[in-house]
Amino acid sequence: MLLDLAEGRSRDLRIGGQVVPVACRVGRYSLSAHADGAEVAGLLGHLRPLDVVLVHGEGNARPGLARAAAPQVRDGVYLPSLGDTLEFAYRRPRERVVLQALPGFGKERLPDGPGLAALAGALRTRGPEGRLFDVRELAQYWAGPSGGGDSELRDRLRGWLDAAGSPFEADARRPFLYRLRKEPAVPVEAAMAPGAAPAGAESGPLEQTAATAKIDALLPSATGLYRKSFRVEERRVELCFEFPAVAARLYAETIGRLCEETGWTVSVYPEVRLSSLFEAVSRTVPSDWQVARQPAYHREKGLVVLHIASVPPDWQEQTTTLSRRFEEETGLRLVFERGGPEDAPVREQRDAEGRIEINQAMAALDRAFRDCPHRPGKKSRKTDAQGPYLELGFISPAVAVRYTAAIEAVAREIGWRVVVGDRTDQIAILSVFRELWPSEWPIRKGPSLHVAQGRLAVVSGWQPPAAELAPIAAALKERTGFELVVG
Repeated sequence: MLLDLAEGRSRDLRIGGQVVPVACRVGRYSLSAHADGAEVAGLLGHLRPLDVVLVHGEGNARPGLARAAAPQVRDGVYLPSLGDTLEFAYRRPRERVVLQALPGFGKERLPDGPGLAALAGALRTRGPEGRLFDVRELAQYWAGPSGGGDSELRDRLRGWLDAAGSPFEADARRPFLYRLRKEPAVPVEAAMAPGAAPAGAESGPLEQTAATAKIDALLPSATGLYRKSFRVEERRVELCFEFPAVAARLYAETIGRLCEETGWTVSVYPEVRLSSLFEAVSRTVPSDWQVARQPAYHREKGLVVLHIASVPPDWQEQTTTLSRRFEEETGLRLVFERGGPEDAPVREQRDAEGRIEINQAMAALDRAFRDCPHRPGKKSRKTDAQGPYLELGFISPAVAVRYTAAIEAVAREIGWRVVVGDRTDQIAILSVFRELWPSEWPIRKGPSLHVAQGRLAVVSGWQPPAAELAPIAAALKERTGFELVVG
């Protein structure tokens, strides 16, 4: 019934057996509860975390997101496997500095264009060049310590910071931070008079549903617009295009018209939609070319790298045309490289201590024990007084001892200190016992584990034949390192 109302097929709604005429406007919205890869990378660009752990995703989804997220993360992006453990130690954050108002400013003065220009001039004398400020810090420079907690002051100040001709500019990777422009900008008061609203907004911006309808009419889905995000408190709408650089160029005039006709500030979300990016790669690559692996998207460079495993003899002559076509569609450069994963191995990255990158180290551990009858059930990154190290957890320390040489070899390969954990996986050992013990043999008591002695004790209702018990005890010893004691 609601769809009929939204699409104009009905103006009545049946409630409790009664027909109720509907006088309000009913709209239809496409909402998503999840962020896509580009939006996650964009969020990380805002947050700039030290570490990120990606724990969910099928196939190449996690590695692809890790490549997109890596430039936004200050330390590392981790892709743990089931059973892995990661430990991190961080220093306590520094206390926020309380700032005093600059001379000539105070909480009684409201932010305006001339005031912002004067604030910028005062900050230029304090250096250093290129320093970043957040809005709370600037509010304290404006009104003193109380300014940082004044949300109305911060909102008004943010409006002037983002206005055309502002002497401040938002950082490209962290747009919540601002720096002074290197070149003098057009005075703010000349670009936007104090208290002025965007053109067409004298009576306030259009209601959200009406603004949505206006956007849909001027920018249909064929333009690549797939989402509209309204920031009501900022009177701003962000348009999410599949390829924002191309959209911003092609539809600049239309976006300006939307600002005038809706009263909203209209901006373009800067992140590429990764699913559309990979589809564009698939459309670009000829059908007789064999792709070696998923494209690598280098966000900061505006670059996509594609490894080709099998190509025709004249493939290099074709790449120029293909790359130009791809850049026209997406705004990104496409580079082709010959060779599959075995021909183009992942570049080994080592830190100052000679340790390879953590995900490469974990993969090396997996390879080292891939063909072994016993594999570590857990791999953990931990830190002690000597620094970071990797801890391996086998079913028992007795089993781990058998692999001392292999552990030392892989430690030399990856440059990490590798330690065997002293814990025994009691649940796994009991599971092996139940698998080996014949179901028809009665048990009166147990099984009980005596970890310190490396024994598993069980009291049976009868004495099993020695010839049948011996292979069970041997199998338990081989698989768990524990002796079987039957009483």
